[in-house]
Amino acid sequence: MFDMKKSELHLLISLDTLLDELNVTHAAQRLHIGQSTLSGHLSRLRELFQDPLLVPSETGRGMVPTERALALRPALADALVRLRDAVAQSPNLILEPRQEHSSSQQMTACSRSWHWMSWRR
Repeated sequence: MFDMKKSELHLLISLDTLLDELNVTHAAQRLHIGQSTLSGHLSRLRELFQDPLLVPSETGRGMVPTERALALRPALADALVRLRDAVAQSPNLILEPRQEHSSSQQMTACSRSWHWMSWRR
């Protein structure tokens, strides 16, 4: 059974993008992360869902979603759009990284948070 306590939002965003693109390279470009990072996300998602979710296509180009992934897709997409819309309506939303972040890793996290706001249209 899927444990939401162990999941992280960025993994669900990655899954949604992978299901749209059906290609790790294209999905990674769209998410502005490295291909190896996204492959790591997919590995963690496979553990969380106890399902391969996406498998290499027979042609060797792209991926094919499993039945479980296809069943998840509509609800996942809807939930992420609703969350994005709820966050976007926040009157205190800061859309740009703040200058006082001390590490490049924190800046990257802020940048990705902003990117998430516009990732799904």
